[in-house]
Amino acid sequence: MRSRELYQRYHRLILKLAQEGESCSSSLEGLRELLAQFESEAAAIAPNGVQFLREQLSAQLEHAALCSAQSNQRHVLFAAVKRLEQWPDGN
Repeated sequence: MRSRELYQRYHRLILKLAQEGESCSSSLEGLRELLAQFESEAAAIAPNGVQFLREQLSAQLEHAALCSAQSNQRHVLFAAVKRLEQWPDGN
């Protein structure tokens, strides 16, 4: 899998999770799992490009959050943005 495909897949999965309308705690738990998988897969296929992928995903999710009319969806998307921006590089 290439970086672009990885980015697109996780972008789609996170948007889907935010749109499902589950309780915030369920959505945030699922979000933590998705982001951990994203980090693991990104490090495996693009070790030098993880930060770039993180930044791109964060920017797109922030845009989606700003455009969302649903508060629960915005909350989940902004939580994803915050986590992606604060993720340690491990360097």
